[in-house]
Amino acid sequence: MLRLAFVLVLTLSPSVALCQDTSLVGVWYDKRWFGPELRGELLVHRTATGWEARIAGRDAEYRGADDRIVFDFPSGGTFRGRLDAAKARVVGHWIQLATAITGERYATPLALVTCGKNCYSGPVVPLEDTYTVYLQVKARSDGKLGVLVRNPERNQGRFIPAPGTQYVVRRGDTVVFRNARDSSVFTTVLQGGVLPVSLPGMGFDLARTAPDSFTNFYARGRPASPVCVSCAARTRRWLARGPRARCRPLT
Repeated sequence: MLRLAFVLVLTLSPSVALCQDTSLVGVWYDKRWFGPELRGELLVHRTATGWEARIAGRDAEYRGADDRIVFDFPSGGTFRGRLDAAKARVVGHWIQLATAITGERYATPLALVTCGKNCYSGPVVPLEDTYTVYLQVKARSDGKLGVLVRNPERNQGRFIPAPGTQYVVRRGDTVVFRNARDSSVFTTVLQGGVLPVSLPGMGFDLARTAPDSFTNFYARGRPASPVCVSCAARTRRWLARGPRARCRPLT
């Protein structure tokens, strides 16, 4: 009777993952986009009273002198440039608003080419303000579901969703993230194939990526292919023979 009770305790223990639900295995992904919204063709033209600029239906306030051209788009961005000596181009930078993720402003090189008399235009392509979360769930040798989180923009994966997260446990639709001490550090509920994850100031709805799809979670977009050890060994032996031994006479 004691032996039977001991076996039942081992079977029902949460630390033994023989009956672990592996339906979460795979790479989960979501990306948040914060702008910037102002983009497109920037049109600058010179009038009798000064300079005017327009982009995406919005006009800008002119600031500048001589060959310096500066336009401020309220709540949108700033263009700073200089008319070249030949008056063929306006070379400068598009300076976007501070990003939501880094809080920094970024300057993108921009050259406006002539589009008519006293007219110059060029495409504004600002830096995308995004935040991406990849969550890899992978079966470990101990039977648990190990997790690896990656954030390619700022490399903050090790801090998401909480420091020390080692593996996940699924019980029905409830998913618990646990640390190495088997303590719960984060809990969420799977909703129709979507795994919600909350971060400070942001929320993500992670969805599983297709196994054969291209994803930036991997360095080359997809998992590395296994190397044929026997083929590699044959190649090394073939190279070690030297060029004379590798050459065969023509017959």
